[in-house]
Amino acid sequence: MKKAFLLSVVFAATCTAFAANPAVDKNDAVKFEKGLNAPTMKKAPARASDSFDFSYSQGITSLTKIQGVTGGVTRAYMMFELSPEDIKGLAGDKVTGFTVYSPSDNNMKNNPINEGRFFYSTDLLKEDYTQDFTISKIPFEPNKIVLDEPYTITGKEESLFFGYSIMVPKADNIYYLPFDDYPSYYNGAGLFGISNSDAFPVDFYTMAADLGALSMSITLEGKNFPFHVDFASISDVICLPLRKNSTFPVTLCATSDTPIKSVEMEYTLGGKTYVTNCGLPQEVPAGAAVYFDALIGFQAQKEKMNEVVDFKITNVNGKPNVSSYAEAQSTVVVVKEVPVHQTLIEEFTGTWCGWCTRGYAALEYIKENYPDFVVAAYHNDDPMQITTRYPANISGFPSASLNRGLVVDPYYGTQTSSFELPIVGDIKALNSIATPWVVKVDHEWVSEDELVAKASVSNIAGFENKNYKIAYILVADGLSGTGRSWFQSNNYATQSPQFIPQLNAFCRGGEYGKGTVSGLIFNDVVVSTTGIYGVDGSIPATLASEEVAEHSISFDLSKISSTLIPDKNKLRVIAAVVDASGNVLNCAKNEVNDFSTVSVSGISDENAPVEYYNLNGMKVSDPSNGIFIRRQGNTATKVILP
Repeated sequence: MKKAFLLSVVFAATCTAFAANPAVDKNDAVKFEKGLNAPTMKKAPARASDSFDFSYSQGITSLTKIQGVTGGVTRAYMMFELSPEDIKGLAGDKVTGFTVYSPSDNNMKNNPINEGRFFYSTDLLKEDYTQDFTISKIPFEPNKIVLDEPYTITGKEESLFFGYSIMVPKADNIYYLPFDDYPSYYNGAGLFGISNSDAFPVDFYTMAADLGALSMSITLEGKNFPFHVDFASISDVICLPLRKNSTFPVTLCATSDTPIKSVEMEYTLGGKTYVTNCGLPQEVPAGAAVYFDALIGFQAQKEKMNEVVDFKITNVNGKPNVSSYAEAQSTVVVVKEVPVHQTLIEEFTGTWCGWCTRGYAALEYIKENYPDFVVAAYHNDDPMQITTRYPANISGFPSASLNRGLVVDPYYGTQTSSFELPIVGDIKALNSIATPWVVKVDHEWVSEDELVAKASVSNIAGFENKNYKIAYILVADGLSGTGRSWFQSNNYATQSPQFIPQLNAFCRGGEYGKGTVSGLIFNDVVVSTTGIYGVDGSIPATLASEEVAEHSISFDLSKISSTLIPDKNKLRVIAAVVDASGNVLNCAKNEVNDFSTVSVSGISDENAPVEYYNLNGMKVSDPSNGIFIRRQGNTATKVILP
């Protein structure tokens, strides 16, 4: 069964400086359901013949939202720039055609734009060649066009752009352009430009750091093809266990006319230079910009260390690797015990969403089989919704984010693992990456309606002048209701059982095998957004190696609907370290199952020490000039201090 159409919206830079330009909005999530099947780019084998498709995109995984504004002429440009290595490697080949994918309107059902203009250029000030073409009216349909005048790549071009443009319809209509938001290994893989006229130059453009890779390929004829392997991503900090041989994962990107069977890497650690043949889970297929994971091998180190290490990909398939992106740097820390890494899994769902039953089933499967996983579910447009300001950019439901970076389907994940529930493979892969962060969280009842989450964090490498924060989430289990808004819409009622048992129950003949399901129990539901995006000042800007920082935050349960907390013994607090971009670096959870009238009343102690907290729940050692929460044992009151 194919996974859903992944539509994790990625947006271009906001163009407020141009009144006639399309409005590009990064915060509005599109409410639509993501079904089972979707078109994907299927690139021809790189050297199956003397003609092949070249693209930096692996498919359509994201959409760029663009909104037409009345007044003036607006042309949107989508393009990619060949990397210097690829220009040289393709020297002598001819570009004879291209394939682009139709845009879509806001409903994902029609394409109102039928005229496009292909171009290539050696700079961004002019179009060296243009050719008009007709775009299919079917959203995301491939449009394969043959060029009237092929272009021969000389290999001497300083830069070379290929792309297409469309006239953006006026008025406040919303359109979507297909991109691939998998992290690109260089900025030229996806460019988005806007022109206030019907021709170059563009008034501004944004790089792939915002968009990813353009879902477009060019058809090449010739016998030449680039050959190089580059770093796509490597962790800022690599944690290794003391006195043990170990490996560490890294993501690489290959462009090759033959399968990649071996990758050799060189680095110096502890004054000694090592050469390692990276472990590959499987042979990497030939093609352009093919991403794959590899394992860097590390020999056991006898002493603790903390040093910056340079890595270089030296040989591929026994041949020298020639690339401008073959080098990377990371801080390697050797410690006695590597911290436990937990991925934060955040799901986005709604009872109105018929395909969201697979997300519901996935979370129930995880709760039963992987109880250590850290999970939080955000509801949309149903009785469990508390916010639409989500900590990840999503465009439809169901969706899930892993560590607030990678947006995937909550059931299929990236669809690269063989686990019974595919997303488990993605979670385990992320958990296997060592982290320098140690995160612990506990809780304390202050009163019947005040729950304090108490976090402690440390970094085994230490850091200076960084903006890290602690984000807090309060989730609840056991939610249910009787109104129709609690009924789960179910599109799987017509599907044959072929999934995990929890989803098969929603299929034809299953316990919940009908179009609308009542009486479900919802777990892992986010019930408070207090501190959810990271509390300012919760982690010092500078922290020494293994120094512990403590912080706490208060949840006022009286402000949360009783419907969302049916049982105070079925709560869970989550604490996560987030970086300046909002990405989660590590997290932990703590079960709240000790609430009772007796235990809370037992907190009171007139001899207990007095503690003060500000209104954000942060502990204050020397309070003055403001309103504070004074706590002594079980008693908590608001006080005004001079």
